[in-house]
Amino acid sequence: MTRDEPKDWSHDELAHDLAEHVASNSDRMVFENFPVGPMGSPRPDVYALFKSYNPRPLSYEVKVSLSDLRSDLTSGKWQAYRDFSAGVIFAVPRGLAG
Repeated sequence: MTRDEPKDWSHDELAHDLAEHVASNSDRMVFENFPVGPMGSPRPDVYALFKSYNPRPLSYEVKVSLSDLRSDLTSGKWQAYRDFSAGVIFAVPRGLAG
């Protein structure tokens, strides 16, 4: 497989690959499936914090199917991450959303 060919990921494979990519290409601490607050708070698929006094956390939500992406966007589930993050990013395989 070349870099330009799409890969068929499972949800957990994409989340893990994303976590490794963010960790190796930035100055961030990266966590997978990490609770971002007290019990019952959201658990983003990948959560990243700058290693600084201003951590600017990012939540990444992984979607491997268009129906799952649409469901999360319309239900507003992702909005719960905003209380704990400077931004929310949806990570999808190439070609899924456009």
